[in-house]
Amino acid sequence: MVSGGRCWRDYSSTMYTPIHVVQQCLPEGTCRIGVFGEVDVTTVDQVTDALTDAIEGRRAPVVILDLQEVAFMGACGFTAIIDAHTSAGKQEIAFGVENATSVVARLLDHFGVGHIVQNVRSVASHSCL
Repeated sequence: MVSGGRCWRDYSSTMYTPIHVVQQCLPEGTCRIGVFGEVDVTTVDQVTDALTDAIEGRRAPVVILDLQEVAFMGACGFTAIIDAHTSAGKQEIAFGVENATSVVARLLDHFGVGHIVQNVRSVASHSCL
C-alpha cells in the first residue's frame, strides 16, 4: 500500500498471532521494519519475510529493524537478525537494529554483531531467551 510517498506492507497473518510486522519504505529508499509482539519459532517467518523483501527484493540502501514493541525474542529471532545482517553486508546495504532491549543488545554483541544496534533501551518487563 502506498500512502504519502511511503510504501507500507503488513506481513502479519490474518489469524490471531502474537506478532505484527510492518515494513515502511520511505521516499529516500530506507526500509524500516517494525516488529510488535513476540518473535519465536511460530512467528519468525514473518520477520524473515519482511527482512528478505527489504534486502533482496527491494534492495533498499538502508534497512532498519525496529524492535521497540518486541515483548519476547527467542533464539530464532537472533538467527534472523544475524542472517539479515550477513545478507545486507554481501549486497553493501546498511543494516541496523533500533530500540532493542538491553538483553537483546547484549546477546547480539555476544554473537559478534553488537555494532548494528542503536538506541538500546532497558525495560525490565521485556524478556528474551
